[in-house]
Amino acid sequence: MIGRLLARYSYNFVVATPFSFAIRLAILEVQRPFKLSEGSLVRGYLIRLKRSEHIILFNMHHIVSDGWSIGVFMREFVAIYEAFYRGEDSPLEGISIQYADFALWQRKQLHGKKLESHISYWKEKLDGDLPILELPTDRPHPSIQTYNGTIYHFECSKDLSQKLYTLSKSNDLNAQSVHLVLSIISGISPLLLN
Repeated sequence: MIGRLLARYSYNFVVATPFSFAIRLAILEVQRPFKLSEGSLVRGYLIRLKRSEHIILFNMHHIVSDGWSIGVFMREFVAIYEAFYRGEDSPLEGISIQYADFALWQRKQLHGKKLESHISYWKEKLDGDLPILELPTDRPHPSIQTYNGTIYHFECSKDLSQKLYTLSKSNDLNAQSVHLVLSIISGISPLLLN
């Protein structure tokens, strides 16, 4: 799968270490579009850096996840991973209801006059010209939206690198994991690095 991902996109880089390969793979993966009509809306890769050091990369379409559900996913993933690592069973309880059960219940609730009432309400609320939502911005936006991004190159000082190392050790992470997280975060919002 990784080979197909790399072959599909043109790239020009030198892989000096397994970690730099993992970073490049993460960049390529977030650029790969999801096709809603085909394939999974959650993709994952396990990248082996060393015999006992790995990075797991998940990419989820926003239609199946949001900030809250990603937090739930990560907590449950870590709980299951730690249990399996210790040779234990999953600590998670089975769920008694699936989304399909809820959808069926909701469909049974909304029929006849109740359904017509809901449809009528929303048709009235959404009728006519809707107001334009004027949100405050931090800078003027171009008249034509391009969605072009940019890359910020930076070097960490020795002092900052030492602080990252101390942070990683105090949280049982290796320094490369902290740098990976910062690299991913910086691609999303450089302000978070401050």
